[in-house]
Amino acid sequence: MTALNLIADLDDGLPVSPADLALLEIAEQHASDRWYRIDRQVEQWQADRCVICGGPDGPECAGCTADWDKAVERAGDL
Repeated sequence: MTALNLIADLDDGLPVSPADLALLEIAEQHASDRWYRIDRQVEQWQADRCVICGGPDGPECAGCTADWDKAVERAGDL
């Protein structure tokens, strides 16, 4: 049984075993740890990298900002 199957069973009010609940707890802890790691990576990425091109010039580099401004101007012309 997978954690998603177990959640569906709980939602439907079906009985689950203590072993199933232990599996669910492990899955929840893993998901929580994963989201924590992703959140830390995003904070580090945004601090010293351009979020558009990945360059080393901060959260948004001048080149990407200029490209975006041009794209907005072109969209307005359409």
